[in-house]
Amino acid sequence: MVGFGIFTEQQYEAVRRRRWLSVGRVAFSLLDIGDHPTSGQIERFEEVSLRLRTSNGTHRTTFRNRFADVDQVSLTWIQRLFPPGPLEVQDRAVSHALTSAEWARKLFALYPEADFEASDVLLELIEVSVGNGERFIVEAGGPPIQYLRWPFAVPLSERVPRRYFVNGWVAQWGKRRWARLGLSAETLASSGFRLHSIPYIHPEARALSQENPRFQLRVRSVFDRSACDVLRTMNILNRESFSEAQLQAGIQAAFDSVRPGGLWIVGRTSEEDLANHATIFRRQPASWELLERIGDGSYIEDLALRLRDGE
Repeated sequence: MVGFGIFTEQQYEAVRRRRWLSVGRVAFSLLDIGDHPTSGQIERFEEVSLRLRTSNGTHRTTFRNRFADVDQVSLTWIQRLFPPGPLEVQDRAVSHALTSAEWARKLFALYPEADFEASDVLLELIEVSVGNGERFIVEAGGPPIQYLRWPFAVPLSERVPRRYFVNGWVAQWGKRRWARLGLSAETLASSGFRLHSIPYIHPEARALSQENPRFQLRVRSVFDRSACDVLRTMNILNRESFSEAQLQAGIQAAFDSVRPGGLWIVGRTSEEDLANHATIFRRQPASWELLERIGDGSYIEDLALRLRDGE
């Protein structure tokens, strides 16, 4: 079988109306919707995002109002513990940051002097045109995740289904082509090829950052240390992606980031029913204090509480 790529808005809308989006591949260049997108373009950005898989195998799965219940419980604890005035909040591993913008708007209504940082390791894609109609979609600072050569748009960060054997052959060709070019994150800027930046930030998050300088978007890892009063890490620290040692490092990074008396919100969204399961901790001088569970709580709650026991 052959699955042809979807390269233009017109193609996308035609295929979408026929419910054929599972056939072929959507070019990630369609994530580039400019600074003043229409509601239809925003909807397309969200839909295409659901099909993006990064080089480490992570799907960028997020959607509107995903953390509404987590937002509400978190804001209740913030109001209980922090008086009105300055407040530093960080939301890490935010994907395209729509959920961060939703939470930040609610927070700013209560704490207009708050500073809110939304971060992720990937906030930009680079389209590299190498000639002969060939293009690569590359993670900023990372490897290529898609090869585009009309009429094909094929993934390089995941296996092509075996039934699309022609697409698989094209993907192998794209990988060999990239290897022959000898390109890397360090050499792209000086390669001489045409580079085009594709912001991987939801338009509503970009708009909020422009209208309110207290909302900032930043490239940051969940393992970084950066002082704040409230930290949220949803759908990142899990046993499927990290070893126990790595999870312990992430817990320590959170502890080193949150000021004493501050809050850490950590959890995940169930794939089965999209319910949120999170734990809200308060940072004590040498341990985490469990304040409240949402749903079943965090997968790594037990590891976080070991810090209290000095294990």
